[in-house]
Amino acid sequence: MRNRWTNLASQLNATAPQSVAVFDCLTALYACPSRAYHNLKHIENLLDEFNVMGLFATEPLLVQLAIWFHDCVYNLKANDNEARSAEVCRALLYPFPLNPIQADVVTQLILATKHAAAPATPDQRLMVDLDLAILGAAPEQYDAYAEAIRTEYRHMNEATFKVGRRHILQGFVARPTIFSTDAFIQKYEAAARENLLREIDQLAV
Repeated sequence: MRNRWTNLASQLNATAPQSVAVFDCLTALYACPSRAYHNLKHIENLLDEFNVMGLFATEPLLVQLAIWFHDCVYNLKANDNEARSAEVCRALLYPFPLNPIQADVVTQLILATKHAAAPATPDQRLMVDLDLAILGAAPEQYDAYAEAIRTEYRHMNEATFKVGRRHILQGFVARPTIFSTDAFIQKYEAAARENLLREIDQLAV
C-alpha cells in the first residue's frame, strides 16, 4: 500500500517527505482496532476495483486520492463521518499542488460516499459504485463483509442492530438500480440484489 500511495503522490507531483507523513497519518487512522471492515483493507479493495474500472474515470488521480481519504474518519456513533473525512482531507492535501477546483472535486467525491443523494458527476457515480462494489461480491465474501459490519457495531444490541441494518439494506433494494454506472450495473447489480435480499431475510430471524 505504501508503494501505491507513493506512486499516486508522484503522479500528482506531491512533495515526498510531506506526502509520506500524510500516508503515515492515514494508515494510523485506518488501523483503529474498532474497524473490522472500514480499514486499510477496504481501501486496498477499492483501489483493486479501480484498477479494473478506473478507465471510466474522467479524473482518475483525483478519484484515487478520494478513495484513500473517504473513510479516514469513522465514528460509529456519528452521522457526519464523510464530512469530517473531507475536512481531514482538506487539511492533509498540503503536499499536493492541487488547485481549488481540484481540491473541491476530491471533497465532493468523499461526500458522495454518504450515499444520501444521487451522485452529481460521472466520477462521483464511479466513486459511489466503487464503495458499494462489495454488495455484489461472491456470497462468501459478502457474508464476511456483513459479519465485519456487525463486529463494528458490537456496542449495539442485536435487536437494534437488525432494525437499523434492515432499514439501510431495504433502502438500497428499493432503488431502481443499486449502482449508478452501466459498467457496475452489468457486473454487480444482480448479485448485489441477491446478497441484500438474503441478508434482509436473515435479519428477520
